[in-house]
Amino acid sequence: MKWKIYHSRLANSGALNEEIIRQFSACYGAGQFDGSHWFGGHYENIYIEESCIPAVTVVLEHAVKYVHDLFGVDTKIGRNFWFNLAKTGQATGEHDHVPNGMNINYCSGVYYLKTPVGCGSIVFEGGQEIAPQAGELLLFPSNMKHHVKINSSLQDRLSLAFNLELPDG
Repeated sequence: MKWKIYHSRLANSGALNEEIIRQFSACYGAGQFDGSHWFGGHYENIYIEESCIPAVTVVLEHAVKYVHDLFGVDTKIGRNFWFNLAKTGQATGEHDHVPNGMNINYCSGVYYLKTPVGCGSIVFEGGQEIAPQAGELLLFPSNMKHHVKINSSLQDRLSLAFNLELPDG
């Protein structure tokens, strides 16, 4: 597999994003989530069960199909997805998505739900910078380090991140 950063757009993403944001807001507001990576007074990763946000299935199925179309391989999702909510002034530090101590072949992705102007670009190792656009899906190798710049807008940025397990080889 030749890896780079791949882009895809979902059809009818406006209505889909509105539904995912509505479901996210209801579950998050009701405290139906787990969080990890507590920095600066907030969780960087917000985990919500798919049963609470069933609309994410459309995004995850699109990602699985996209990987299949690109590489001719089937993937597994499981429940390996989470949300990133960045308020004004928040950023995400450099990281990768390689599971600790695990030798599993993954690709990672991010799907943008809410991206106000100035909400912070994603920057990949090597300096490639991509300004987020609502409805856009990015796929990249899980071992590729990346970070997200400070959200300097006055609105929240919201994205859905995930890992897909690939077959060995």
